[in-house]
Amino acid sequence: MIIYRASRLEALLDPLQTLLQAAPPQHLLAPHSVIAAHPGMQRWLSRELALQRGPRGIVANLRIELPSEWLDRLALELLGEEAVALRPYRRDVLRWRIHECLDALGDARVAAYLDDSGGSHAQRRFQLAERLARIYTRYLVYRPDWLRDWAAGRDVTRSGTFLAPLWKMLHRQIGLPHRGEMIARLLEGARSDLILIPCRSGRLNWPTVEAILRGRPAPFPVDEQTLEVAQRDYRKLSMETAQRTIRSSNRPQSSNALLKMKSPVTSVFARP
Repeated sequence: MIIYRASRLEALLDPLQTLLQAAPPQHLLAPHSVIAAHPGMQRWLSRELALQRGPRGIVANLRIELPSEWLDRLALELLGEEAVALRPYRRDVLRWRIHECLDALGDARVAAYLDDSGGSHAQRRFQLAERLARIYTRYLVYRPDWLRDWAAGRDVTRSGTFLAPLWKMLHRQIGLPHRGEMIARLLEGARSDLILIPCRSGRLNWPTVEAILRGRPAPFPVDEQTLEVAQRDYRKLSMETAQRTIRSSNRPQSSNALLKMKSPVTSVFARP
């Protein structure tokens, strides 16, 4: 993995342009994919790349995604229809479910806040639901481990707030996996080919793929011998095969078909 550093963000534009030119998409009409850290950088990057082409320059066929958007798309490509489960956890949907659950929560602090004389009850209820939805959607990205424990009835933070019981109630009502659980399924599954295939499709170099494999959480550690085999098979895996496999994952019964594949790449990490 190569990390480009600079004291000014503008200094990174030229290296980015060089990388985009050095690794064009396989298909002429396919867009370049770039991941931006936040919406502000997303807009800034699009504007600056256009300005580099002159006062009337435009930048087209460039897909600048946020990390959450990229993860959603990856989950949809690999998990197919199951990735639709991500929608109930979006903030604009989640806040209304929280809005309904506030009374059933039975927390004295929430009741006192809603009954406060400042502002109307309905306004305070909506504002609280919106704030809580914003907190939970951030935890989906940054603290999925907390959400996993809260859903199981364990408050590892020992904060004593109502966040843990409220999340347990929400998770039980929704009954579908959220983004953190989707990512865990992508990374923790016994099939590491589900990592190799999208990495090859995304043109990642081997040091980056190795870092991803080494960072896999338990219970599937990767030893050095397995990494050597994975590196050899990763080099054999063509871009066309990886992209074709991802496209086929959206077909009916694709997940079972993927697990039954007998190619070297899909059998390297198979474990009972």
